[in-house]
Amino acid sequence: MVAEQKATGARLASSLMPDPELCTEEEVVRLVHAFYSKVRKDPVLAPIFESQVADWELHLAKLVDFWSSALRGTARYKGAPIPKHVALPGLTAELFHRWLALFRETTQALGNAALRQRADDLAHRIAGSLWYGYQARHGAPVGGGQTPEHGATVWHKKDQAMTHPSLTTICQEHRALSAMLRAITLLLGEHRRRNTLPDFDALQAMLFYVDEFPEKLHHPKESRLLFPKLRGRDAHTDAVLDRLDRDHAHGEKAIRELEHALLGFRMMSEAAHGEARRRHFEALMKQYADFYLDHMRVEETEILPLAQAVLSVDEWAELDAAFLTNRDALAGCEADEVYRPLFRKIVSALQNSGSFGLALEAFAGAAIPAFSPPH
Repeated sequence: MVAEQKATGARLASSLMPDPELCTEEEVVRLVHAFYSKVRKDPVLAPIFESQVADWELHLAKLVDFWSSALRGTARYKGAPIPKHVALPGLTAELFHRWLALFRETTQALGNAALRQRADDLAHRIAGSLWYGYQARHGAPVGGGQTPEHGATVWHKKDQAMTHPSLTTICQEHRALSAMLRAITLLLGEHRRRNTLPDFDALQAMLFYVDEFPEKLHHPKESRLLFPKLRGRDAHTDAVLDRLDRDHAHGEKAIRELEHALLGFRMMSEAAHGEARRRHFEALMKQYADFYLDHMRVEETEILPLAQAVLSVDEWAELDAAFLTNRDALAGCEADEVYRPLFRKIVSALQNSGSFGLALEAFAGAAIPAFSPPH
């Protein structure tokens, strides 16, 4: 049974791979233009698109590049669609359903049956990833919230949408790490503008959190348990997984360098070359933050949707059991008692920094954990 599920998943993953023989460039252009002609006439979707698109000729050219890359493998599209979509206000699952319905209405008129099937499958997955990312960014329960009841859709149970506890945990921990990295860089920038020294104890606590939770818990489980289940399906996926594994190995070294740079900054802050130490730490911190923000983007746009599509029930059960043992309070879990002083220090530092506490809440998509003072 498991072997059959893996074979089915592998066929599905293969069916979503670009193929230059699938269709011509002219067919892609006709599909995109016909579909968005319908969108611009739709009474519900048209106002949303018209409020965001200033130049339709330029936008359609980008969309042709996107679908040409996705369907034919031309690699012309270089953008990042998820951040742009999750930034939009007021999106609902029903709007994604309407978008999909219009897309399928358009593809039904295609004479190329293989193109119709491939485009429908891709649109289905793209809509699911966008809605999933939108919920994660806006703090809604992943796979929950405005879940429609009708039809076999991206979010229907039979598609095994991203409601697995391990996926929820992975993405909540991504949001927590993203929040922490951005909060640190914001704090450093604010102290730089004020020409003041940061709270070194708080910074040390924040870096210890990054080392203790994402680096030592989250990343090893991805490399040891999740990534091997996705290997051997196609060369592109293996290359992405190789890159992510290298990122994890690099992260362990990078956090050591960051912690040493912070110690140097702290010890030498009043020395003649204290400013050089400060600039060195700030530069390393920015590199580390940018590095992991891009790393998480790749996981959430390429690896997690593939896992959703191909992993079996037994494989998800193993992942769920492993990731649910993580107890990251910044990802919404109840902190283990031994870590409560650490989280208390971090939260206190962020709250005392004024707007940065609100920044962390916004970035993480969840309220900052509340810790009562020790008795």
